[in-house]
Amino acid sequence: MKIIFETLAGSHLYGTGTPTSDKDFRGVCVRSQRERDDPFNNFEQMVQTKKVDRVIYDLRKFFKLATDCNPNIIELLYAPNDAIIHLEPEGALLMAYRGYFLSQKCRNTFLGYAISQLKRIKLHREWLLNPPDKKPERKDFGLPEMPPFALEKCEVLTHAPPETIKDEWKEYALNEQRYRSAKQRWDNHENWEKNRNPKRAELEAKYLFDCKHGMHLYRLMTQGIELLETGHIQLPLSNRDLLLEIRNGKFSYDELMEMVDGFETKLKEMPSDLPVKPNANKIRDLYYEILGV
Repeated sequence: MKIIFETLAGSHLYGTGTPTSDKDFRGVCVRSQRERDDPFNNFEQMVQTKKVDRVIYDLRKFFKLATDCNPNIIELLYAPNDAIIHLEPEGALLMAYRGYFLSQKCRNTFLGYAISQLKRIKLHREWLLNPPDKKPERKDFGLPEMPPFALEKCEVLTHAPPETIKDEWKEYALNEQRYRSAKQRWDNHENWEKNRNPKRAELEAKYLFDCKHGMHLYRLMTQGIELLETGHIQLPLSNRDLLLEIRNGKFSYDELMEMVDGFETKLKEMPSDLPVKPNANKIRDLYYEILGV
């Protein structure tokens, strides 16, 4: 494969990196015609994680993600020169026509990624403030050690008309669901505790929420608004100092929630000169031009 474009990504692209921050790299490659035509070759991306975090996307995969206005992809096309590691003429062509990929799809994609960060913040905060105190056992819910039937049947029982099943069976099915929900919460919490970054865990314990997720929540909201307003993403980010303050715990959880209040409505409703959807014909022509066909 031929790498046509590669850039720094993550904190070193945003301008929020520190001397101890890991370096992330993202790029795009073009494969030979033979490989592209091979019916058994479903290559989409190359992932390297041992020494660095590096992902190289196949051109087709990159185009699909960019056309969907995926935040992690579209921002790469706005990388400044000093962040670009490698650039071939085909990659320069890709960056020159980056505007083809922009559309009001970014309302949903940036908001979706931001809400994902918010859900993690709230879940982790719940675990910090109210962690499960013991592993749930079936007997805690009045259940036999071995389930008499599969979970799928429990689902049926809980939604069945009352006159069609005995009360005790419906109660059993509800208790089975309660136990499994508690067990899932316990498992998720244990997995989180086991895999947490020690330094990040210290910050979470100190500030009672994940400040790094908070930084990304604010970043995604403001990036999406910027894209809708200007049709451009400024990199390094113009609000990087504020983002670092969020990551370093300057603002409480309640203060952060106040800071992002109203952003969701703005992302959904603010006017924009971006097209409602991208021009598929222009994107297709650009794809074939880069391939040289």
